[in-house]
Amino acid sequence: MDHFRNISVFTLLLTGLIILTALFQYSGDDEYWIWRASDLEFVSTKDRLIIYQGNIYNDHRYEHIGLHPYNLNTEKPVRLLLRLYALPSPNKLAELYYSLKLRWQKHGVDISGLQVDYDSPSAKLIAYSQWIKQLQAVLEEEHISVTGLVSHAHDNIDGLYHLSNSAEYVVVQLYQHQRAHQALSEVIDRLDKHSVRYRIGITTHSDFAQYRSLCEHSCQGKNIFLNIRTH
Repeated sequence: MDHFRNISVFTLLLTGLIILTALFQYSGDDEYWIWRASDLEFVSTKDRLIIYQGNIYNDHRYEHIGLHPYNLNTEKPVRLLLRLYALPSPNKLAELYYSLKLRWQKHGVDISGLQVDYDSPSAKLIAYSQWIKQLQAVLEEEHISVTGLVSHAHDNIDGLYHLSNSAEYVVVQLYQHQRAHQALSEVIDRLDKHSVRYRIGITTHSDFAQYRSLCEHSCQGKNIFLNIRTH
């Protein structure tokens, strides 16, 4: 039974690598979201990684989820990602970030910044951008990026523009449940025309095979969610 299980896992790994190769031309600007340990099987030491470190809930309680610190043996600085369901005090979030950063640094991993994954209501993007500015003031030289939604581009493109200028960039997630949103070219056109500083967030789903040319013009690169299961 173990023999067949190992064959199955190997087959899934090989399939995942084929998907990555077929869908995406490698770029040094690509970044990979690392949500679980198995995601590391599909990246190399030269890739740029953003490592999920847990959630902050509506009651501002923090729960660690994802990888625990260890020596990743990566050649490039790593960013940490926190999923927010509410906006805590910038000072409290900075305290948590520095604590996580120190733990990783003790294992020889260079941490270069924080990505905030928060689904802000479109109508509150300006307020969210002000909160990011406050967080940046506390974190000083640390790089801060944020995620954004396709609905932001449709509902409040001006707010998304301000958010992108408060952070290093906004990663616009072009998918829902791993599948590509419809009419993505229109979304990209809106981002470009309104000078939003953005990257595109995509998955390894075959939907994105038809969108290889999405990241052109103002796009700063791709962030890839490795939705490949090994078991």
